[in-house]
Amino acid sequence: MSSSPRFGQMREGGQVPQNCPRHPHAPAVSVCKRCGRPTCVDCTVRTEVANVCPDCLSQRSSFRSYQDSLERGRTRPKVAKDASVTKVLIVVTTVVSLLAMFYRPLMGALAFSPLVAYAQPWRFLTVGLVHAGFFHLGLNMLSLYLFGPALERYLGRWRFVAVYLVSIIGGSVMVLLVGLALPGQLLGWTVGASGGLFGLFAGLLVVERLRGSDTTTLLIFLAINFGYGFFVSNVSWQGHLGGIVFGALATWVIVNLARPKPGVTARKQQRTQVLAVSGIVALEVVLALLSYWLLLSSAISVF
Repeated sequence: MSSSPRFGQMREGGQVPQNCPRHPHAPAVSVCKRCGRPTCVDCTVRTEVANVCPDCLSQRSSFRSYQDSLERGRTRPKVAKDASVTKVLIVVTTVVSLLAMFYRPLMGALAFSPLVAYAQPWRFLTVGLVHAGFFHLGLNMLSLYLFGPALERYLGRWRFVAVYLVSIIGGSVMVLLVGLALPGQLLGWTVGASGGLFGLFAGLLVVERLRGSDTTTLLIFLAINFGYGFFVSNVSWQGHLGGIVFGALATWVIVNLARPKPGVTARKQQRTQVLAVSGIVALEVVLALLSYWLLLSSAISVF
């Protein structure tokens, strides 16, 4: 393998790291313009502006469009034309919710109740597919339509889905945790995708903070919507709180693990992110199991 640059390739900045992370024994001849990783002759991909590595070449949709829109001065989320996952979530949630409104057994099979979910754990997630009425459904889907695409285009599809689902589960877990202190709520029922939506709101806030942007508007918006749940009956502030906590945590972990690191390929970073998200889900499972164990222990002690 030759260590000399091919025709048209050049060293950038005069100082290039001496080894390529994909081929440790091959000297680097350039640096990727996107992630900053060194590239050897075989790993350097030419573009019109500068060279990129094969990993960044294959990632054309992740961490790109939302950053570009912010750099062009757009401070408000813009509905993405290619936000396919957001559209699928809206369609699936709308169809299932409408079916559940007219076929009540479906509502009963998917809604979340802390005591019932002990034997039917799928309810921790399916709660996001059913809503209490047309207004509830319309408001949540409008919020998802307005704010979902921004985070989807920034994080990428699977990361966006991960944050959304982790937030819904987190909302259900928080309802269960609060039920330990307020046992009367253990018999209640919760419906709606609000936990996932508040997780997305928190995710946008985390992204903006990590970028160093002014988050005052987002913070006020999140505070007003969260506080709304304390003044209106039949609103699960517990689910909103759980969505915020776990949505912010998942976004923070994903974004930080996606930052370029010398000698670490994008594929390895993706595996690390998957493991980290799995760890957050495992934490939610442990919290739920611990809550049920405490409830059973309390019930046994009473009898």
